[in-house]
Amino acid sequence: MPVTAGALITSVCINGSIGLACFSAFAVLRRWRVTAKLYKPKRYVGAENLESRKPAPLAAELPAGLLSWIKPVWCYKESDVIDLCGLDVAVFFRLLQLGVRLSSFISVWCLLFVMPVNYMGGYLERHKKHGHHNALPYVWDPLNDVTNSNSWPADHDSSRRDLQMYVPSLTALGNFSDAIHTDLDLLTLGNVPPGSRTMWVHLISVYVITLVALKLLWDLSQDISFKRAVFLAVQGGTGPGSSVMVADLPGLDWGTPLQRMRLLWMERFLPARLVKRGYNPQRSSTSSGRRRKHSRHTSDRSDHGDLDQPLLSNVPGQSDGPSDQGPTDHPPGPIEGVSSTTAAGGGSSADVGPPVVQDVWQEAVDVLEDNGGNVQELVDNEMRRVYGHDSIAALVLVHDTATLEAAAAQYFKLQEQFEDVLDWYQYRLPADDPDEESGQPQQRQQQESKSKKRPQLKRKMVLVVGPRYGSWGTERYGVTPTQVDALEFYPAVLQEKLRELMLLQQDALHGLSRPAAVVTFRRQLVATLAAASLHSYDESAWNITPAPAPQEIIWDNIGLRSWEIAVRQLALWGVFWVLVLFYAPIVAAIQAPVNMDNLKKIPVLSELIQLPFVASILQGFLPSLVLLTFLAVLPYLLEALITRGGQYSKTAADAQLILMYFLFQLFAVFIFSFISGTALSQLQALIDDPKRVISLLGVSAPQQASFFSTYILLLGLSRTPLQLLRLPQLAMYLFRLQLANSPRQRRRLWANQQQMLGWVLPLHTLVLLLGLVFCVASPLIAVFTLLYFVSATVCQRYQWLYVYRHPYEGAGTLWKQVFTQVLVAVYFFVAVMGCLLGIKRFEAALLLLPLAIGVLVFHVLAGRALERPLTLAPSREAAAMDAYTQRLIESASHVVNGETAHAEGGSKEAGELKTEVGRVAGEAVGLPDQTADRPHQITQEELQRLYLSPAMKLSEDSLRPLLDEAADINRRLRTAGY
Repeated sequence: MPVTAGALITSVCINGSIGLACFSAFAVLRRWRVTAKLYKPKRYVGAENLESRKPAPLAAELPAGLLSWIKPVWCYKESDVIDLCGLDVAVFFRLLQLGVRLSSFISVWCLLFVMPVNYMGGYLERHKKHGHHNALPYVWDPLNDVTNSNSWPADHDSSRRDLQMYVPSLTALGNFSDAIHTDLDLLTLGNVPPGSRTMWVHLISVYVITLVALKLLWDLSQDISFKRAVFLAVQGGTGPGSSVMVADLPGLDWGTPLQRMRLLWMERFLPARLVKRGYNPQRSSTSSGRRRKHSRHTSDRSDHGDLDQPLLSNVPGQSDGPSDQGPTDHPPGPIEGVSSTTAAGGGSSADVGPPVVQDVWQEAVDVLEDNGGNVQELVDNEMRRVYGHDSIAALVLVHDTATLEAAAAQYFKLQEQFEDVLDWYQYRLPADDPDEESGQPQQRQQQESKSKKRPQLKRKMVLVVGPRYGSWGTERYGVTPTQVDALEFYPAVLQEKLRELMLLQQDALHGLSRPAAVVTFRRQLVATLAAASLHSYDESAWNITPAPAPQEIIWDNIGLRSWEIAVRQLALWGVFWVLVLFYAPIVAAIQAPVNMDNLKKIPVLSELIQLPFVASILQGFLPSLVLLTFLAVLPYLLEALITRGGQYSKTAADAQLILMYFLFQLFAVFIFSFISGTALSQLQALIDDPKRVISLLGVSAPQQASFFSTYILLLGLSRTPLQLLRLPQLAMYLFRLQLANSPRQRRRLWANQQQMLGWVLPLHTLVLLLGLVFCVASPLIAVFTLLYFVSATVCQRYQWLYVYRHPYEGAGTLWKQVFTQVLVAVYFFVAVMGCLLGIKRFEAALLLLPLAIGVLVFHVLAGRALERPLTLAPSREAAAMDAYTQRLIESASHVVNGETAHAEGGSKEAGELKTEVGRVAGEAVGLPDQTADRPHQITQEELQRLYLSPAMKLSEDSLRPLLDEAADINRRLRTAGY
């Protein structure tokens, strides 16, 4: 059912009232003492949990008025946004900026030039003059149309005959009298007569709007590429800037198809040509004496093992026997090894054959069998011989920690409970008074008054069920539930769990390694070149990519081989498209009952619908609300699927969520709703005369802009302001706040509220697509799109500046998704307008074909220009930062040496200078800033621990402060007589 003007006005009023009420409530809640920390946590604590960046500053204070906070949020400097939230959030704000700029231009252009042409077309008004539902048809004849009477030449008879061959008479398409339209359709392209020359305005508008959109997109893309280069140079990349992830380590049995089939007892069904046998410790004893046939060092080996040979080995031309040459004195390399072998052998060029590339997998298997399965040595030698013997700062292998992670989760939960107990005591126990014995009556009086205000203290007990904690718990507490002192139970159980975790850590370290490692280089340039180059001809081995930050690694997926990730991705996309095919009809089926014609059939609602206000609400608000409700659960479902898709970092997982969420909305919301709505709005007329499909599409297709207008209004004026309130989170916060017994518990409720960009970004690009596609066919939608982006900019900027923390830093790589999705919107804009102008029998509709080709050329050329800058780190800036860091180290070292020569070893000045040297040295190897601020702790052990999983980092040092605090509380309890 087409949307009427009254229904649209009602939708504007309802959504506007909801938005104003949300802003009013938000102004109160963000200032209320109880909820202030929930609505502006970044005013109280910085991003201290992000290991890859230095602690973020606090957000700026905002005015307390109802709407006075909007201007400071809107005008927040981009440099401050990057410091506070990171480059990814700044890039997200650029998308909102693009939406505001583009929709502002489109609104002005379409209201001034397009809407008057649509309104004065008079095509639909002609039918209203003939009584019941346009009883007399208006049949268009492009050769006799009065609008074209002055355009035909004097000898137009021949032109008529020629044109009649290509332009069919609409009389053959049937009567148009019963087509359904509303007063709102008078402002759309459907009101323009078919073949009217006024549609030149629409054609020119498509060109102008497309060119403006491409210009804005290109300018923003260039600026973001520059800011990304600056950000990477200053921050050191997406993780520690000198680290790379080395996946698909060859030679290991883990993750091969044979090993996966062996786990499923299906080894016999695997084709022989797919079998790659990795290193097996059980076979190492029988093959330890075997050496590779092409090896030239049978007795004299270099200090670095077999992998110190050149990557390309030389095959003698006359004999297959071993050469008698000795090892070279300089570090070998791919080219140096070949030339030095020839020279050292002393033979002629006829004795030396061309270099032969060795099988990467079999070579790695042979090396592992020679060195006893030492994977660390395999990776270390491979990296050193390719990138230099002194280039490696640290190397961390990835181990199978599935069992360890499960045990660590239980440990962390118990530790959190222990911390809450300690906080509970700290809040109730009087603090130790150092002046209590000094006889200061005023301070003793204040301490006594504070003690009277504290709640009555009673030792906290815990109900313990022994079997839940294994044999240790059964032996210690029995099998029946027992009340145990919390200060006795938690230290004991945590120490026992930690002991078990230490054993599991050793089992993981000595078990089979996963085929992945993280290598940290001493220079950022080496890491940049390694991540940007092809390490081996076999892409299923030695796959090197930039390392994600430690806190954004998905440890369950790291170490999966490329073939397994490909299989998972194939299954993931299969499930996704099945979901699209089944989800879209369900949404349409749910929306069908809220159609006005169907609601009139319900006895209870038939009389209510006769009321204009009720009919306007049901027509302009309810269908959009149903669609939005069913789309609300979509991100949860997609995120659950993507986590099993094999992505090893949150950056890659969120990028895939952005892509899938956008594609789903593109097909389910736009394409399916557009096609089904176009057909259903004129379903009865199509049933009566199917031959009239073309003429009916010319009216019904622009009508769908009215439905999408109400959808955009619901998103911009209701949903977006409601997100400021976050009512479910508010209810849970107030409920849990009553149960929180300690400051640490209350802090956990608000301090770390995280959000993924994949949940919000695709919705903005979809609204941009809807506003762009229908802006010429129905100019009012451009105004509603502008309202949406203004509302979204205000609300989203506040949420990310004052509430949400981004759990990863992709250094702006998500702009690739934005760039592609905006261009998809442009493609659909040109295609839909070309189809609509063609349906309206506009003779110049084919002139949009060159524009479509131009957009495609722009996509190819601009995409190539932006692909590498938005994916890789620039080597030039990396080299400059290496040189700058080296100069700082040398300068600081000279100063330290000069100053400490005249100062005592423990002087404050010398210590500060040494701190600066250590800080710069830590940054030089890619350490996070907070690690680099502790120069005396920058050791090889700390580098090795940087990329260990959280469960592998657990040690007695993490528990000791809690045990000391518990001992102190026990002492104070005994002193107080408890």
